[in-house]
Amino acid sequence: MANRPNQVLLQHYGEVFNSLPMPPGESIVGDLADDLADIFGEVDRGLRWLEAGHPAEAVWEWGFGLVHHWGQGDCTISQMLTRTFSR
Repeated sequence: MANRPNQVLLQHYGEVFNSLPMPPGESIVGDLADDLADIFGEVDRGLRWLEAGHPAEAVWEWGFGLVHHWGQGDCTISQMLTRTFSR
């Protein structure tokens, strides 16, 4: 890592998008910075709704993000970081 100071640590990672069929589906490449920015944006929108006095909208925003985006992404990111730093 010291020999590559200009590279972002863990920028891209691979995953199998749909692992249910046998054999599993094709692998895809994920972008950690992009995924984290998306999660931040969705959490931030919910916080803005909450601060504006609209808790139902905040809960909807977070629920939608969890089901349709970061619920899956968070698991993948967590697994990737755990595997990388436990070596």
